[in-house]
Amino acid sequence: MAGELFPELIGEPNLNLKLKAKVYQFVYLVKVAGICMLLGKRAGYGIYDLPVLGTAALPMNLGYINLSGNEINMIDPFCEPQSVNIKNHPLETWKILLNYKCIHPDTLNAIKHHERYDGNGYPDKLSGVLTPLSSQILAVADSYDAMTSLRPYRQPLSQEAAVKELLACRGSQFNPKVVDAFVEVLNNVNKPSAKPIYL
Repeated sequence: MAGELFPELIGEPNLNLKLKAKVYQFVYLVKVAGICMLLGKRAGYGIYDLPVLGTAALPMNLGYINLSGNEINMIDPFCEPQSVNIKNHPLETWKILLNYKCIHPDTLNAIKHHERYDGNGYPDKLSGVLTPLSSQILAVADSYDAMTSLRPYRQPLSQEAAVKELLACRGSQFNPKVVDAFVEVLNNVNKPSAKPIYL
């Protein structure tokens, strides 16, 4: 089964470790996609736009393909990248996506999920509304999942601690309206659907 899913790992001496890494990356991206769709629904995305927003999360880190294991272990959404290669991964993702026809703009916008609301992000140092809404949603979803997942450099944060961190970065790293909408989604995830707030 593993050989059918990941033929490049056949004969790999550390097969179990490599498979765990690949499964983690898949599950992580699917979780981020789900968070994006919940947040997009709250933001007023239509029935046809929600799947596009969700699938935009799936290729967002394709540029990591050229990173070493040590560099991947250093990735922290709340810290300045410690490697030029890490900082360049959005552009590497862009180059890969350009090889495919009929890519939706929201999918291409996925490379901007490291831009910051205050303009201190990368790769283009976009600020405020200059960063596409889909990218701002993806930034919050990605950061929340990163904080609440086990990472090589730390234990996962609780939901409460992660929300506290998002609120602390509201207006600097993240669009305040997107953070507010996300917190509302979390608070109402098991309650009847609320009306969209249209960001």
